[in-house]
Amino acid sequence: MNTKWHCERHEGGWLIVADWDGKKFAQHLKADQMKTAHEPGFVFWSAVGSISRAISAYRALHENQRKLFGLRKHLDKLLSTGWRVSCRDPLCIACGGRSATVVEGMLIEQQIQGLRRVGDMYERVGVSHG
Repeated sequence: MNTKWHCERHEGGWLIVADWDGKKFAQHLKADQMKTAHEPGFVFWSAVGSISRAISAYRALHENQRKLFGLRKHLDKLLSTGWRVSCRDPLCIACGGRSATVVEGMLIEQQIQGLRRVGDMYERVGVSHG
């Protein structure tokens, strides 16, 4: 896919916009950023680089989603049987005292006796905190 770039005036500064795959990525440069910059061209190209990195990250995320059909099918099955998403980055799912994390395309279950994962933390099961 080709990326189409354009630059337009916006709120006293410039808006650099990239259109990739029907999605728009943009960065606003305020007028004072350009005036006070030692190298205005550097500020502009830094913004372009920032947008390019965002597009690359977006592309990688969606390419992985398209490739991991088996994992997605397995996760859908688990979610339909009572598992729930407990965190999103990295993707973690939990059910009762069990939890699992997606790591590089693999679902890794973490089961620790007497502990239950809550987000990025663990809590003891059956212990009062009073």
